[in-house]
Amino acid sequence: MRRTLLVAMLLALAVLGVKARDKNKVPAPPLPWTNDNKIEYQEVVPMEGMARDELYRRAKAWVVETYNSAQNVIQLDDPANGELIVKGLDKTPAYGPALLRCVRTIKHTLTIEVKDGRYRYTLADFRVIIPGGVGDSAALEVYAFLYPGNPRTPKSGVEYAHLPNAVSEMVESMLASLKAGMNKPSMAQDKSW
Repeated sequence: MRRTLLVAMLLALAVLGVKARDKNKVPAPPLPWTNDNKIEYQEVVPMEGMARDELYRRAKAWVVETYNSAQNVIQLDDPANGELIVKGLDKTPAYGPALLRCVRTIKHTLTIEVKDGRYRYTLADFRVIIPGGVGDSAALEVYAFLYPGNPRTPKSGVEYAHLPNAVSEMVESMLASLKAGMNKPSMAQDKSW
């Protein structure tokens, strides 16, 4: 009897803790959806008086400084056309089965295109790595978790309720870093050493 009462109390505390945590959570900003239900961030950033080659060097330097292994994440390195494509990942805290804390990995594709006086970034193809999955079945597009009734949505939505906030936080941090990196002179331009 005591054991049953203790289990009931622990369950009640866990439910109250989850409700309190969710009540205090700031809602995620609206995600930028494309017409085909994908999340895509894109912006053209003016850089007055900056040559394309300098912007490309800055973008490449930012990728090298930001990702653990630039060689592994760079899918396209095309200085002649001013285009970099990077496939990276970010880890975000989450809640797994039975609301145990865990980490989810979110993959993304970042395209940086440069021209004289401006650059454009496109951040898209967000995919969540599903623990225990194999190959492509191990990574579902983030939108699959955000649409109720989607046949590809895992049965337990609670585990993935954090995804809108996780994507927003990841993107906000990444884009602030990219913009700061694009405003930092490259080594070729900075001769002050």
